[in-house]
Amino acid sequence: MNLLSGILITLLLAACAVLAYMASRKREISRQNDSLQKSLREADTARQALAESTEQDRSEKDWYRILFASTSDMVFVFDIKPDNTPGSFLEVNDLACHRLNYSREELLQLTLADLEAQDGTPAGFGYSSSDLVTLSDEYVRERQRKFTSRAARTTVERIVAAGELTYERDFEDHNGKRFPVTVHARKLSATDQS
Repeated sequence: MNLLSGILITLLLAACAVLAYMASRKREISRQNDSLQKSLREADTARQALAESTEQDRSEKDWYRILFASTSDMVFVFDIKPDNTPGSFLEVNDLACHRLNYSREELLQLTLADLEAQDGTPAGFGYSSSDLVTLSDEYVRERQRKFTSRAARTTVERIVAAGELTYERDFEDHNGKRFPVTVHARKLSATDQS
């Protein structure tokens, strides 16, 4: 009987050890479960906040898009290149396309300097009419582009320095028709809120 008692005691101790291990694992699994549930609640709260924020952003973007499209002024958005000349338009409103007789795709390839009508007199580029007889059309056009670029750079530098600028210019539409405009330019950055 001694042997049987020893075996039973050993089995009983082994069973107690297994039960203690299982109880310990149950507590550990319960802690992990609580931690996972807490993480899921936090993730759900964050997802809901993101959904609300996304909906608010979408609503604000829609509002600005409607405002941009429905204004009674031509609106142009462009970057300023490192040499302080205006880059190609990033966005234009429908009225600008209509008034200038350009498709949106065509207008987005242009810059502010392309729209501003230039004085067509050759003297403006340092040449008299008699000088033009010996100059190529391409040479005169290149001089005009350089003059236009300098004028645009000066305007952009004034906008950057002051933050905003109102001035009058003549624009030229796709068909070459000139018309006066009052330009109100404002320097904005992606972080501006006003």
